[in-house]
This record gives sequence, C-alpha cells and structure tokens, in this order.
Amino acid sequence: MRPLAAGFWILAPAGAAVGLMLAFRRQRDVELATALRQLDAAERQITELYNAAAEQQSPKKIERTI
Repeated sequence: MRPLAAGFWILAPAGAAVGLMLAFRRQRDVELATALRQLDAAERQITELYNAAAEQQSPKKIERTI
C-alpha cells in the first residue's frame, strides 16, 4: 500500500502542474490572437482611410493592374 500512496503523492502534483501549464499556454494564445486581430483591424482602417484620402486628392481615377 505504501508504494501506491507514494506514487499518488508524486503523480498528483505533476498532473496539476501540467494542467496549469496547459491552461496558461491556452490563455496566452487567446490573448495573442486577440491582440493580432485588433492590430489587423487597425491596419485595415488605416489603409481604408489612406485610400479614401488618395482618391479625394487624385484628379482622375487610376486603373490598377495586378
């Protein structure tokens, strides 16, 4: 019975540590994804404002070829 109890006292904290590590990584990934989405939205808005200003300033429409 003693080896089983010793194994429990060793494996239970290790399992808890792994669980905490996974929860930390998941939270970090969610926060990073949110920050990247906000940055992308800000860059998209800047691009749209720049394009609108450029269209107002240009005397004629320029055809874009891609």
